[in-house]
Amino acid sequence: MRSRVHPPQANPVAGQARGSVLGHAAELTVVLVAYVLSARLGLAMSPVNGFATLVWPPTGIALAALLLRGARLWPAVMLGAVAANLWIGGSFWVSVGIGTGNTLEALLGMALLTRVARIHLTLDRLVDVLALVVLGAGISTAVSATVGVAVLRAAGIVQPGDVLETWRAWWVGDALGDLVVAPVLLTWSSLWGLTTSARRVLEALALTVALVGLSCFVFLLGPPLDPGAFRQAHVLFPVLIWAAVRFGPRGGTAAILLVSVFAVWGTLTGHGPFAGEAPERSLLTLQIFMAVASVTVLVLAATSVERMEALNAEKELLAIVSHDMKSPLGALRLGARSLLGQPPEELGPQARKHGQFIERCAQRMESLIRSLLDAATIRTGHLSLVRGPQDLSALIHEAVDTYRMLADEKSQVLQVEVPPSLPVDGDRERLLQVLSNLLANAVKFAPTEGTITTRAWDTEGWVHCSVSDDGPGIEPGELERVFDPYWTGGASRGTGLGLSIVKGIVEAHGGGTFVQSALRVGTTIGFRLPGSRGAEARRGVLIPRMLWRRPKPG
Repeated sequence: MRSRVHPPQANPVAGQARGSVLGHAAELTVVLVAYVLSARLGLAMSPVNGFATLVWPPTGIALAALLLRGARLWPAVMLGAVAANLWIGGSFWVSVGIGTGNTLEALLGMALLTRVARIHLTLDRLVDVLALVVLGAGISTAVSATVGVAVLRAAGIVQPGDVLETWRAWWVGDALGDLVVAPVLLTWSSLWGLTTSARRVLEALALTVALVGLSCFVFLLGPPLDPGAFRQAHVLFPVLIWAAVRFGPRGGTAAILLVSVFAVWGTLTGHGPFAGEAPERSLLTLQIFMAVASVTVLVLAATSVERMEALNAEKELLAIVSHDMKSPLGALRLGARSLLGQPPEELGPQARKHGQFIERCAQRMESLIRSLLDAATIRTGHLSLVRGPQDLSALIHEAVDTYRMLADEKSQVLQVEVPPSLPVDGDRERLLQVLSNLLANAVKFAPTEGTITTRAWDTEGWVHCSVSDDGPGIEPGELERVFDPYWTGGASRGTGLGLSIVKGIVEAHGGGTFVQSALRVGTTIGFRLPGSRGAEARRGVLIPRMLWRRPKPG
């Protein structure tokens, strides 16, 4: 009997173990090399007492490495710190002591940010940025500064009179490593969601050119120690804000790092607004500016992302709710119409009354859903218009005719004072929505047997329209809130969205809104639009309403 000899097969578990070991070794090597090289670069920039420096990138590298890959990379931080200090001539035990402080700093920062603050590594929330500033840059860096200065003092390298200056330099350098270097590594560690459309790439290139050009102008050009009136650091803030708002945390962190490179380079060579006779003092002033700029950009980027995420979440929720509610509401209205369509002899007066009530409630619910969706669309800046030549006078008559029956129920008088024709350029349905909301508001607040007047006129290329009632009026202190979402003027009914929708639609047309009111006299609410004859000429000078959009992760 023959036995078949099978070839030996690889052990998959052993292969995975070997791969894991090799991967871990590669990660340790990368962190070690990056730490040593960046430490050497930092110590080359005006060190205090040979060891403390005002620019210390390794702190940011160590914190980001441990946050991204875990505490198992601490040996690379330790070895990197020891090697860097040996490289500049430190003794073995001094290097080990400083390395211990740097390692404890990184481990404490990781623990505080992951276990206490539980931050998102993308830094897309305000709480993440505040945690990085306070727990990372503020608290954990004090450990390294304290241990390092204590070691240098014990070794006799730092004299008692220089302890405070050395500690401050150490702490500032480490803090800026957490504020400038770590955010870049954290936000760019994953390219998920990076937008690479042609328009986005062109905008990114324009931003880069603007940053590089302004940084060179502020920090490198011009005579040494004479920055000039226009070569000031605040010139860079508009471009930094552009990066934060349009490109989110990724764009903001990259912009801060780029500006920091040029700023340090220029200051060390005696150029720019922070250059001075003493390099230590120059760099300290520079780094305070960098810290303030970094925190400002990180906060702005995070709040912009949070705001747009909240608006998009609201819009998505409303869309889902409206989709799920439209079907049963449609069935309810259909059933009510079928019920009311029965002959009077088959449907008693009480049942007919209930059927009419059901139909009105269904109409009210559909109107509420449309208002909520419109308000969310306006707030997110995604309101779409189908423009075309319109006659505002005809639209006013159409809207008023719609509300005559409702006004008759309260014995109200609807008056219209408009010219035969008022040409405008706009969206027919949206303009009817504006007029309907204004008329509904007037009918609601005008008293029984009151008068509601709709006027329209043309002045210097602008078409004006107003709806007036003789209701109770609005308190003077409340007038500026009339167009705010969810403001109801103290009324117990309504969502307070009608006038805010009016404002959003009118501003999307390039116009504006106005309100006048007197207590116990009445209220006039209206709007103005560019007339169609002057619309083409005015499009170049009108300032449109700002429409917010979500800053994309790229």
